[in-house]
Amino acid sequence: MKEYFIKSLPVATGYLTLGLTYGILFQAKGGSPFEALLIATFCFAGAAQFIALEFYKADYSWTFLFITIFTLNLRHIFYVLNKIGLFQKNWKRTYLLMALTDENYGMMSFYDEVNFTNNEWFKVFALNHFYWILGCVAGSMAPATVIEMSKGAEFSLIALFIVIFAANMKRKKI
Repeated sequence: MKEYFIKSLPVATGYLTLGLTYGILFQAKGGSPFEALLIATFCFAGAAQFIALEFYKADYSWTFLFITIFTLNLRHIFYVLNKIGLFQKNWKRTYLLMALTDENYGMMSFYDEVNFTNNEWFKVFALNHFYWILGCVAGSMAPATVIEMSKGAEFSLIALFIVIFAANMKRKKI
């Protein structure tokens, strides 16, 4: 388990930071820690969650929210098409495909020489998912005074993805 924890640390820093930011902003919109737990567990898509914040407890169209999030997440179709053959057909495959976030995809690309099994990728993805959930819930329980201090932290996940992408490019000498 230590190996998976070490491999997931770069993602942990981004997910915890951004999850905290999401949780704080979610709380400011009137969300509870329990709602943050449910949303982070079943909607493992940070950008979609941040977009949904604008719709939370507001008078917006659910259709517009769905179209916006669907359009934003179209890139995940290409991630799945690229990696689907790597996962053995078993019950973990569904979770692995659903948890193929930008960061998990980047990790798979970075560690492409490592022949992880479904079970091993499942552990890494589940750790990353846990970091996201932990950050979101912790942020939703933060004192209200923390909201002002979190301005600009939403950039951390973008920065994390850029770092993973740049490391891949450097390693592959592209």
